[in-house]
Amino acid sequence: MDNSTKIKYINPLSVLVINTQGFMRQVYTPFRVQSLQQTGQIPALAWVYVDCVYEDEKDRLLYLVGGRLYPYWCFRLRIQF
Repeated sequence: MDNSTKIKYINPLSVLVINTQGFMRQVYTPFRVQSLQQTGQIPALAWVYVDCVYEDEKDRLLYLVGGRLYPYWCFRLRIQF
């Protein structure tokens, strides 16, 4: 493989979640997350919907919420396996 080839692991319409027991679940947009802190116009502990999933230039996960991009670590994604 050419070293200049970049493999994308981000799907803009879903995220793959792995729990502590190693079970995986794919969650499709729009999915609901809870803000962990005040972030932009989103108050702390507010429930919002992620419309799309992106990555930045350093391959960090970003969520599109209300037309703005936020880092994934500003939110908690609660799902049941």
